[in-house]
Amino acid sequence: MDYDLKESLTKKENNKIKTNIALFLSGKLVSLLGTSIYSFAIGLYVLKLTGSGASFSLTIVFSMLPRVILGPFAGSIADNTNRKIMVVGMDLLSGLLMFLLYFITITSNLTLTFIYISAFMLTVFNTFFSVAFDASIPNIVDDKRLMKTNSLNQSVMSLTNILGPLIGGLVFAIFDIKYFILFNGISFLLSGITETFINFNIKATDNDKNNKNKKKDIFKATLEGFKYLKTQKLLFSLACYFAFVNLFFSGVEVALPYILVNELKLGSRIYGTINGFFAAGSLVFSIVLSTLPEIKNKYRIISLGMFITGVLIIFVGLPTTKLFPEMNSIFYLIYFMIITFGIGSIVVMINIPINVTLQRETPDEYRGRLFGALTTMSMAIQPLGMVISGLLIDILPSYVIPIVSGILFIMLVLIMGKNKELRNI
Repeated sequence: MDYDLKESLTKKENNKIKTNIALFLSGKLVSLLGTSIYSFAIGLYVLKLTGSGASFSLTIVFSMLPRVILGPFAGSIADNTNRKIMVVGMDLLSGLLMFLLYFITITSNLTLTFIYISAFMLTVFNTFFSVAFDASIPNIVDDKRLMKTNSLNQSVMSLTNILGPLIGGLVFAIFDIKYFILFNGISFLLSGITETFINFNIKATDNDKNNKNKKKDIFKATLEGFKYLKTQKLLFSLACYFAFVNLFFSGVEVALPYILVNELKLGSRIYGTINGFFAAGSLVFSIVLSTLPEIKNKYRIISLGMFITGVLIIFVGLPTTKLFPEMNSIFYLIYFMIITFGIGSIVVMINIPINVTLQRETPDEYRGRLFGALTTMSMAIQPLGMVISGLLIDILPSYVIPIVSGILFIMLVLIMGKNKELRNI
């Protein structure tokens, strides 16, 4: 009888976790897809409205700034408040913002000022949403499904990267922008309602709940988070390597379109196709990874992945060197599709084990601040890499940046090998 009761409780707990995963993924899919479609469609609207590249770039700036500035503070708030209320609240606020913007479009003109303010505010809400949700993953699933959930989470993000521009372009071509804004508001509202059914405390201990009840000064809590990160050798090492990966990878993001469009004269349509294979590779590999047992030796898979990524990045620059024979556009299309698909796949192979390690090794009361700090580090260092690469590509031959970036990736693997903490993950 006791055995039957225990088995019944285990099944009930198992069903709760499965429901949690399904609700988590559906909520994140709707929320991220809505943001992705909106960002793409509103960018096209600004270009159509002004015909100005500068105005278009400003929408990107307003969409990036909140992540850089607010990441650590979002983490502090996530560590000191109810994360469920924060996640649901941010989606509902995003929905209300879209409804307000819809009201503006039907009563007056949708000006650039309203677009910039809405882009900024939507990213503010999305920053708080993402930090709180990502910090909650270890509390909404059991430990054995943590790797699988992170893989499926990556699948959702990759899927939104693919579908966002496709649906955004289609919606912009067929519908008036105001109807799309209304639809986006409804999607955020539905996402928020879905997330109310998620149990955010499946693994929370009494100590975790007590820490939530101790309200702290946000600035003080943010500094505590950075101090904690510095005292934890493994977490600090992972955070630093994560930042350097973003820095070196930003060189490829600048060099690839320049090489394809300016050097090889393949055109923007082929570039768009090739660029889509980054997300396709991420999607396919994250789905594959979710079906496999958890990787035990994470250091080996991370270092191997970084080495292969470095080699593939070097291959990006080779077609513009004198060593590479001149080929037709079909060859270049296939060549770069293989490279971008490979890089997209391997980036997942690197990111998911790092994320799982960070989630496991970080206590719940610091997890939000850690992910907030990582958001700021990666978002702040990426534009720096892009600016440096953008300046250098006008001075140096285009192949130099990807080849140097690839070599730096490989050197980073060698440096990682000397770190005892990393070798043991």
